[in-house]
Amino acid sequence: WFSLDIFAYREKNKVAVAREALAWLETFAAAADRIDKQEAEAIFASGDAMAAQAMLRRALFDR
Repeated sequence: WFSLDIFAYREKNKVAVAREALAWLETFAAAADRIDKQEAEAIFASGDAMAAQAMLRRALFDR
C-alpha cells in the first residue's frame, strides 16, 4: 500500500495533482528497486545511520 499526503482541493488542475502523485510513487518504487537487498539488510543489522542515508541518497539521486 502506498500513499501520498496531497491536498488536491487546493489546486486548480486535479488531474495534474494525480499525475504528479503517481510520478512520485513510480520514482520511489524505481529507487527501491535500485537498492541492493543484501546491502540494505547488512546496514539495517549494523544500525549505521550514515550508511543508511548514503544508500538512500544513491538510490534516490544516483550520487
